[in-house]
Amino acid sequence: MRVKLRELRRQKGFSMGDMAKHLGYAHHSGYSEIEYGNRQISLKNAFLIAAKLQCSVEEIFFEEELPVSGRKGVVNH
Repeated sequence: MRVKLRELRRQKGFSMGDMAKHLGYAHHSGYSEIEYGNRQISLKNAFLIAAKLQCSVEEIFFEEELPVSGRKGVVNH
């Protein structure tokens, strides 16, 4: 996740400071702690990051795509 997040941020041309500001942090270190895996990320911030980077939460934060059907305990509608 960390490498993917950093690569996507750099590809989009954003600095850590840009991302920190987008998340409401006063300093870039608030965001860098997320990128380096030293801080757990809230669901709200995961969606804010995904929106800023114009991609899905799954694309950034999950190693593989989760299957939509066929999982135990999941009811298909």
